[in-house]
Amino acid sequence: MATLQYLISRTLKPLRSQKAYKEAMLLHDWETIVGVEFSKGFTPVEIYNHTTGKILKLVTTSSGMATARYVEPILLQRINQFFGSPYIAGIKTTQGQIKRQSKKQQLEDDQPISTLDEALHALGKHFNG
Repeated sequence: MATLQYLISRTLKPLRSQKAYKEAMLLHDWETIVGVEFSKGFTPVEIYNHTTGKILKLVTTSSGMATARYVEPILLQRINQFFGSPYIAGIKTTQGQIKRQSKKQQLEDDQPISTLDEALHALGKHFNG
């Protein structure tokens, strides 16, 4: 018998090739894509169109602003590797507070899904952040 996770994965498989899905995954799986060292210092906010191409807007602390120019090529390389092509043309960094996920939220996210309601709720959280 197929699991709910498998069925949802098969249902959503056509969406994986679409850029909108990948943009959502970039925001959701930021730590996995850029690595722990960069995810602690930079938080993605949005992707928007510019005349030069798509720009990824990041929020960082004041100390992160000092290092942003140095790490931008590394971030772009990792992000575009995730997309499989040069999708993001540049990064714009602004100073602000970095949102961190609490330990309680992390533990809740790691709990196994046992009912349809829980699975749909987890899927909704996945797309809404």
